[in-house]
Amino acid sequence: MPAPQPMTIVPSVLDRLLQPVEGPTARGTGWNAALSQLKNSIRRDLEAMLNTRRRPGKLGPEVGEVARSALQYGIPDFTALNMAATERQTAFGRALEVAIREFEPRLSGVAVTLLNGGRTLDRTLRFRVEAVIRLDPAPEPIVFESVLDPVSQTFLIKGDPHA
Repeated sequence: MPAPQPMTIVPSVLDRLLQPVEGPTARGTGWNAALSQLKNSIRRDLEAMLNTRRRPGKLGPEVGEVARSALQYGIPDFTALNMAATERQTAFGRALEVAIREFEPRLSGVAVTLLNGGRTLDRTLRFRVEAVIRLDPAPEPIVFESVLDPVSQTFLIKGDPHA
């Protein structure tokens, strides 16, 4: 009777194309190393998506699936908005949550929480992204702490400390 094969995580096609070819040992990574690589690739892809602005304007109902296509990839452009108002920050957090749910299929149960906590003198917008990585047989929770730099209008995402 053959020994049971160890469980492993197969990287996405993009991750496999981006990684250098290291021979047969590249496929022999253990579960923890593969999970860490997956978390890092999700962090990288989230950061790229949040630093991409989608085209301005609304799509009409006649476009159908175009609303979920690469034409709508990224987040709405917020550079002209005054983000000091709490209601604008809340709406912005909801927009981030919707974008992550639409364009990051590896995650489920996405929740975005603003972390500024009434600090009006802090010009950076801080938020936490909590989600569950869709893994079979055991989904894995993940948390990212993120900061929006108001000067450069770019996001920096810090990964899960257990990644």
